[in-house]
Amino acid sequence: MKCLQIESENLSASFEKAEALISKLDKNLKFKIMLICEEVITNQIRHANFEDKMKNIEFCLDIQDKKDVTLIFKDNAKKFNPLEKNSPDLSKSLEDMQVGGLGIYMIKQYSKSLTYKYSDGYNILRVGL
Repeated sequence: MKCLQIESENLSASFEKAEALISKLDKNLKFKIMLICEEVITNQIRHANFEDKMKNIEFCLDIQDKKDVTLIFKDNAKKFNPLEKNSPDLSKSLEDMQVGGLGIYMIKQYSKSLTYKYSDGYNILRVGL
């Protein structure tokens, strides 16, 4: 397993490091991984309530083989389970949809497994691809 500490002040450098970790994977799998990383990490930085604590955001990648990959996202923000968010109403037009929720919906569509737990002061989201 390989892990990266996410630098919220230099997000592009963090994404470049994440991309380097997956350079040998299939391009479709790389696309899914980077899309999910961008969605989760951006939401952690923009929306998580760190309650005046120093942000501690970590991304881990566990590659069992080139087709069995687990992404793990950790942060020390206030407890928040994104899996409890209701799925968006896709029957509505984009203009009529409520803001938020499309990202986790997309992650659910791409993943084979998706789990959340809060442990030792950390939100931990595991995404199996």
